[in-house]
Amino acid sequence: MREARRSSRAPGRFERGALLGLILASAVGLPIPGAKAQSRVAERARLGASVTMVLYRAQGRRADPNPEPMRLAQTFDSLDAEVTYLRKTLGIEQVTPVHIRSVGLVPGERFQDGVFMGDRIPGWDQEHMEQLAQQVIQRTVALDSVSRTEASLKIALTHRGRMIVRVDGVEVRHFETILLEGTLAEGAGEPHAVLMTITVTVLPLAQLRNRPRELSAPCDEYGRVLAVQPEDVFLPPVLVERVTPKFPSRRPMGSILLEGIVTPQGRAINARVVRTFDREMDAFALDAFQRFRFLPAQLNGRPIHATVREEVIFQTVP
Repeated sequence: MREARRSSRAPGRFERGALLGLILASAVGLPIPGAKAQSRVAERARLGASVTMVLYRAQGRRADPNPEPMRLAQTFDSLDAEVTYLRKTLGIEQVTPVHIRSVGLVPGERFQDGVFMGDRIPGWDQEHMEQLAQQVIQRTVALDSVSRTEASLKIALTHRGRMIVRVDGVEVRHFETILLEGTLAEGAGEPHAVLMTITVTVLPLAQLRNRPRELSAPCDEYGRVLAVQPEDVFLPPVLVERVTPKFPSRRPMGSILLEGIVTPQGRAINARVVRTFDREMDAFALDAFQRFRFLPAQLNGRPIHATVREEVIFQTVP
């Protein structure tokens, strides 16, 4: 009986010793089973991704029908530098930047907008607006997951209901740029390709900027954002006429991010500077933004005032 009593007490001493060891291990910083995995999960919950997208038109280029994302050898500190790389290094000579946008996303979130790829049609009645709408590419980017080193994205471009670019689960490293392309249309035998560069920057959630609701949201005429219900369908304004300030300069020109209100008539009003590359250029950017024209935002199929953020792109001339 004595031996049996000693055996019954032994597990109790072991359990107390194991508990004490676990406490001591925590105190001195020794690894605890499962702690690293939990730490990684907690870290990812605090991360998001800033996704910068530049859409280009490439006249005379035919895209591969099943293109794989191309990983560029570097990222660029200006739009001019990226255009120069596409033309001189990749040999895509007839490439023209059309639209640039950055959006801050958290895992499980997506952003949708439209980019006008055609030429402006004179007139702003309903018939002309419907013709303009036929030249809009609908763009969707979704962030599936993110870690300290990379982000997993889904990207789609559609035109008149036809999918021209689609990639699912593409892994883009922190501060890496990839290139996607698809054929938009062919007119008079000449191909017309669309290219889009995507640059990812992994950031803590507190540092994310240009969240989807910051880029565009329904508002009243004074800019007060309106509450929407989950069942409401909101489509942001689409820029159809851009003014590009041009200056003689030897240094690369950047872009200035502005925020304003787009009226149901497609006019841009009440602009302010959100981010600049040169304060001396702000006045030129504000003047250009006031002359932008948009297809108005829609809420449940009806035109509405909306806030919008757009980049004013500067170009250098000889």
